[in-house]
Amino acid sequence: MKTDRTGLRLAMFAMVMALGCIEVPVDSGGGYGRTSGYPSYPPPEPAYDERRSWEQEGYAREAQCRQLRDRIDFDRAKLAAGDPTKNPDARQWFRNDIANAERELEGCHGFRREQRDQADFEREQREHDQRARIDAQRQQCRRMREKIDQDRAKLAQGDPNKNPQARQWFRDDIANNERQIAANCRGL
Repeated sequence: MKTDRTGLRLAMFAMVMALGCIEVPVDSGGGYGRTSGYPSYPPPEPAYDERRSWEQEGYAREAQCRQLRDRIDFDRAKLAAGDPTKNPDARQWFRNDIANAERELEGCHGFRREQRDQADFEREQREHDQRARIDAQRQQCRRMREKIDQDRAKLAQGDPNKNPQARQWFRDDIANNERQIAANCRGL
């Protein structure tokens, strides 16, 4: 029994050693195109990256705008609390800093305008799509009404004794189209 364990241990040791000798292809870069020993993965989809970078840029710009507003509030509080006779240079510095921050803040209003423009564009696109769906439904309703008129004309001109099955088909077609119009064409 002792020899079996020894043989088993030797076999396991040989397998571990053999695994250490097997070459595993890796990109040694920690990511795509780099070299650090990790497997290589394909880069993320460009559309996701662009959207993600746009979102991150928006968050960064929003944070920057908040910092500018906070800076203006802080400087105004310092000016309001300060004694004008103590340090006139400091008062001028605060005034200059407020003017600079307000000038930089103008870019933030442009960013908000971009966001509003994007929201307006998306809303207009949804409205356009909805109008297109309504127009398509109106056309379908108009075609069903025309089909009803055609079927009624066929019934009116036909001889009642000729092909009663065709007459019944026209009546059924009229009933089906009227049911569809009642269900789908209210107000169109």
